[in-house]
Amino acid sequence: MTYTIDICRAKRLDTGEWVYGDLITQDYPIFKDLKAPLILNTDGVWEINPATKRRCTGKTDTNGDMIFERDIIKDRNERVLFVKYEDCRFKITDEYDNGVETTQEAIDWFEFKIIGNTIDNKNLLGGK
Repeated sequence: MTYTIDICRAKRLDTGEWVYGDLITQDYPIFKDLKAPLILNTDGVWEINPATKRRCTGKTDTNGDMIFERDIIKDRNERVLFVKYEDCRFKITDEYDNGVETTQEAIDWFEFKIIGNTIDNKNLLGGK
């Protein structure tokens, strides 16, 4: 399944729980007085920790879960990789960023499984 890449995920300031939805920032004139960015979804509006904000790639893993920027994933060869956003596109690379790289277009035909993310599971990338 493909999702819109406008979806974001971030941790709420009040509980630390992940929330998903549309990102609202101080860039919008009506929200210029915000103290922190917000995520808006059908459950409400949440202040978020901006350091935890992640963009949706628009793709899902083998379990149907949305893949986000900075997710840690495994490919069909059991290689641990992570998703990054660079040069206005998503890329998949290894933990050392040493050239094992796949562009957004190639994500369509690779199979990946999300095993964590770089905030909650840094140990999966050797503490990076």
